[in-house]
Amino acid sequence: MLEHRLTLALGLEKKRKKWVINIRRKDLSTDNVGYRREPDVAEELRKQVVALKEKLRLVTQSEKDLAALLKIEEQMSRNLIMQVDRLKEVIAASSQHSAIRWHILLPDITNTKYTKITFYQTPDRWTLA
Repeated sequence: MLEHRLTLALGLEKKRKKWVINIRRKDLSTDNVGYRREPDVAEELRKQVVALKEKLRLVTQSEKDLAALLKIEEQMSRNLIMQVDRLKEVIAASSQHSAIRWHILLPDITNTKYTKITFYQTPDRWTLA
């Protein structure tokens, strides 16, 4: 008798030897009595997919940026080698002079700023200015 009263008070029903809590639709906005509505799983998955796509896009973009930086660095290395070769030619052509002053411009990674290194060459020694 007590079990029956508790069943009525708590909204419990015995179905196939299992106790089930019946939740009224007005209480927890459920669709069916006995089942509670879950959050919209599809919407949650869609949000996760969008977030993953955004992360993938950022990773891809950073890889492209890295590739561009490596390409710039390679170009800068080639430019530096060309400058040094040109300077060697100038020095060889003008070695009969008593003193030569020449510069190497070293660009930074963004290729926007340069560091100027000045050398002085005399027939017997090199001097870094």
